[in-house]
Amino acid sequence: MVQPLGWLDPSVALPDNATIAKALYERSILIHSQQPNNLEMKAICENFLQHGQPEAAMGYLNQAWESRFEHDRLQLLDGKEKADACDEAIAKAEQGGNLLRSTELLLNLEQTDRGQALVLSRHQELVECFYDHLLRLAKAFEKKIAIWRPRPVIAPCC
Repeated sequence: MVQPLGWLDPSVALPDNATIAKALYERSILIHSQQPNNLEMKAICENFLQHGQPEAAMGYLNQAWESRFEHDRLQLLDGKEKADACDEAIAKAEQGGNLLRSTELLLNLEQTDRGQALVLSRHQELVECFYDHLLRLAKAFEKKIAIWRPRPVIAPCC
């Protein structure tokens, strides 16, 4: 007897429901936009990683992301891949591009000294920046530096 559908054959391995759900999630995003933006790629990667498929997530994590999403991409990576990606992101931030975004990326990567050096080496570009952007950057530096600065000890009054 001929079986009309191949999936009825018991020797054919069928994907489980979780695999189907992950594929449908990715497909639902790709139907809307053929080239997913960084937020969509992050959501797809989180979905794959949540369901234990890091190899599927690596297809998106190995792509180039905008510098403002680089920190998100690095958080999704692990081990050697993360170290390699961090080194690549640091080099990218130091070689040029938007000064504020590059500096924020370095601060997010816990590279405060490199961020300070970058701002000092390209200080002439600060004139072109909006005040609120400079203020945000100054607060980010203050926050990072305050972590390392020892807090004063308050002596008891008695």
